[in-house]
Amino acid sequence: MFALNHITVPDLHPSELLSLARHLGCDGVELRVDIPQHDLTHARTLRLIKEQAERWGVRIFSFGPFHNFNHWNARRRLEADEIIECARLCGAQAITLLPSFGEDKPAPLDTPTALRALQPILQQNGIQGFIEPLGYPHASVRMKKDVVKIIKSLPQPTPFRLLHDTFHHALSGEQKVFPEATGLVHICSVADPAVSLPEIDPAHRVLLGAEDRLGSIDQFVALRDGGYQGSFSFEALAEIEKPRRALTQSMDYIRTVLAA
Repeated sequence: MFALNHITVPDLHPSELLSLARHLGCDGVELRVDIPQHDLTHARTLRLIKEQAERWGVRIFSFGPFHNFNHWNARRRLEADEIIECARLCGAQAITLLPSFGEDKPAPLDTPTALRALQPILQQNGIQGFIEPLGYPHASVRMKKDVVKIIKSLPQPTPFRLLHDTFHHALSGEQKVFPEATGLVHICSVADPAVSLPEIDPAHRVLLGAEDRLGSIDQFVALRDGGYQGSFSFEALAEIEKPRRALTQSMDYIRTVLAA
């Protein structure tokens, strides 16, 4: 049921991440190319990670993120080839696709253009694309409903699935979830009562617990009851003391609430 995003425990070497996931009974992990202390661009390193994951029965759900994917141009195409090759070498199921955000966001038409360009590349390599709408006001893609509409407009079947993030879902104000279109779910909590929702930033993302203000459990239930059968991946960005113990406590809390 659970997975572990590397950004939650960034100090761990990828082999240690796999070991922790195995110890916690997680289904798999998400590898990150944007953690400076871990260079995941070398073919030998990626092949060793794949071998270790297969030996231990830990799946690699995603590799990424591919930033600004919908600002499509020649440079972005080269970046896509590189990240897809890395994902293939480590045995990842998918790459994560993050849209541009900020005042310089690209025109909305860049998203379908980018997905149409990415589709054959992903399909040739047997890799999916997990698209993560971002809840920030200046994000070029905020709503999952818009992504679903674009995916449905592409030649079928497509390699694209939604990446539902409980933080970004709450930040966007979107109510509907799309279990049937979802490939992976990121779970976290915002517990600090001193910040208002518009002021929440990634540094406030902690492990899911009883003080959560995002409604993450409600999202969890809505996805599960709607037929989502995939994993829920911990993606906390705040520093965690004693991560093994903290993750175990968060898992126990979630299981207890869901069983009530």
